Amino acid sequence: MKKISRAIIYFVFGILALTLTASLSHAQTQDRPASWTLLELSTLDIIEPEHPFQLFGEETDVYGLRLSLFYAKNKNIVGIDFGPLGVNSVTGDMTGIQIGAGANKSGDLKGIQVAGWSNLAEYDSSGIQVAGLVNEAADFRGLQLALGMNMISAGYNIKGIQISGLFNGAEALTGAQATAGINSCLKMEGLQVAGVSNFALIMRGGQVALGANNGEDITGVQVALIFNRANNVKGAQVGLINYCRTLTGIQIGAINIVRDKKMLPVLPIVNASF
Repeated sequence: MKKISRAIIYFVFGILALTLTASLSHAQTQDRPASWTLLELSTLDIIEPEHPFQLFGEETDVYGLRLSLFYAKNKNIVGIDFGPLGVNSVTGDMTGIQIGAGANKSGDLKGIQVAGWSNLAEYDSSGIQVAGLVNEAADFRGLQLALGMNMISAGYNIKGIQISGLFNGAEALTGAQATAGINSCLKMEGLQVAGVSNFALIMRGGQVALGANNGEDITGVQVALIFNRANNVKGAQVGLINYCRTLTGIQIGAINIVRDKKMLPVLPIVNASF
C-alpha cells in the first residue's frame, strides 16, 4: 500500500510540475493553439476554473495521450485520456478510452469511459460506460454499467444493455435492463430484470421482478413474485396477483384478474382468454 500511495503522489506532483513548466515555456499557446498534438498535459487554473491550465489550447485535437489533474478540455481525442482526479472534458469526439476518478464528458463516444463519479456522452455513441454513480448517453450502442443509475437522454435510444444498482432509464431500448432497483422504458424490445419493479409502456419481450411489473401493451411474459399489471397482454402473467384489462394468453397465480373478460374475470390459480 505504501508503494502504491507513493506512486500516486509522484504522479500527481509530476503532472503539476510538467504542466506548469510546459505552460510557462509556451505562454502564447492559448492564443495560438496547435491544431493537434501527441501529448497534452493539463491541470486546473484556480484563477479561471472554466479554462484549464494546459500545454495546448482547448481547440487542439489530441492523437495519443492526455494526462490531467483536476480539469482538462480539448476538442477531439483519439487515444487515451487519463485524469486521476477531477473532470476530463472532450467537446467533440472521443475515440479510445477515458479514465477518471471524477467525471468524463464527451460529444460522440467510440470506445470506453470509466469514471469514479459519472460519465456523459452527449451525442451518437458506441462502446462501454462504467461509473460509480451515473452514466448518461444520447443514442447509444453498447453497455452501461453503474453502481447508481444509467440514463439515456430524452428523445434518444439505446441498443444494448444497462446494468445498475439502483435505476435504469431509457425512452426506447432494444436489448436488456438489469437492476437491483427499478427499470423504466417507454418502448422496450428485450428483457427487464429488477429487484424492485419494471415499467414499460410498450413491451415486446419479458419482465422479471421480485416486486412488481407494470406495463401498458405487453407482448411476451411478465413474471413477478408479488404483482403483475398491464393494460393489454398477449402472452402470460405469472405472479401472486395478476391484473390486466384484456388478455390473449394465460395468467397463473393466487389471484388472476382480466377486467374485460365477460365470463369469470377473476379466478384463482389459472385464468385464460384466447
